[in-house]
Order: sequence, then C-alpha cells, then structure tokens
Amino acid sequence: MVFLAAGLVLSLLLNASYFAFFFLACVIFAGIYGAYSTKNIKLFYIQSLPGLLALAAIAFL
Repeated sequence: MVFLAAGLVLSLLLNASYFAFFFLACVIFAGIYGAYSTKNIKLFYIQSLPGLLALAAIAFL
C-alpha cells in the first residue's frame, strides 16, 4: 500500500493525471481482490469505493 500511496503523491507533485489514473486503478483492483480473497465485502467498501470516487472525480474534472 505504501507503493500505491507514493504513486498518488508523485502524481500530485508532477501534476500528471495519467499517474493518478493508474495508481487509483491499482487501489481499486487491490480492494476488489482483497474482498474476494477474504470473502469480506466490507474491505471493498473501505478500500475500493473511495478509489472509485476519486477516479470519477478526476475523470470528470
């Protein structure tokens, strides 16, 4: 997770939306896989939903 957070910080520093898209997609997939592998849907809501909302905000702004 530190790698993903570092990538998002890097995308802010470089003002590069394509980095943000990539790393947010990684966060979303990590949440989906975590929820699937642990059979705990709460993990999806905690990790992937904020990533989806952030991705939508970047896409529409």
